[in-house]
Amino acid sequence: DGVVGPALLKEMNRPVNDRIKQILINMERIRWMPTQPTTDYLLVNIPEYKLDAYENGNYVYSMVVVVGSTQHNTVIFNGEIYNHQEIRRKHGFVCKTNSDTETILHAYAKLGVKCLDEFAGMFVFVIYDKEKNELFIARDRAGKKPFYYYLENEKFVFASELNAIRHQLDLEIDETNIRQYLQAAYFFGPATPYKHVKELPAGCYAYIPLNKPSVTVVKWWSIQD
Repeated sequence: DGVVGPALLKEMNRPVNDRIKQILINMERIRWMPTQPTTDYLLVNIPEYKLDAYENGNYVYSMVVVVGSTQHNTVIFNGEIYNHQEIRRKHGFVCKTNSDTETILHAYAKLGVKCLDEFAGMFVFVIYDKEKNELFIARDRAGKKPFYYYLENEKFVFASELNAIRHQLDLEIDETNIRQYLQAAYFFGPATPYKHVKELPAGCYAYIPLNKPSVTVVKWWSIQD
């Protein structure tokens, strides 16, 4: 499971369903899918799509994708919020489903970035705020759920796996980062093997204004706090 989201920033005003259909098309190109059939939710609310993937003629993957929004927010979510029912009761959210994904939307609409303090779980999510024309990206405290993004020449692509981005773009190897990896056996900070591709660090969030695209990463949790 995971998230995939190609987005030409100047095209973010396309209808949600059109963007989701493109996401599904891109996901069908990914060849690192699990080998056992699973069912998962990528987005929240309606309408619902069923994605069956085949590789070399063999059935490998099934996913239910539920598409929609609350007011002007749309979310892509990977993970689980363990205490989402408690959050609903605490804030009096009236929800249409039992999904923790819907709880995220309501919590963000009411609390903004402070909603992260309420969440106990492993997660990464992206919220598109149509009214503000911006993206809000957040990753869990321990970084259990990964998140990578590419930003260059007004093109923004994000995914839970580097391979997902690599299948969509003609990426260049970053030789400096590779040398660091060969010396230390890990990548420093947000570095990756590719130019213009970074990892969002654990316990961080970022806003991306789409009218003037940039990524400013903010640490929202530290083990020292």
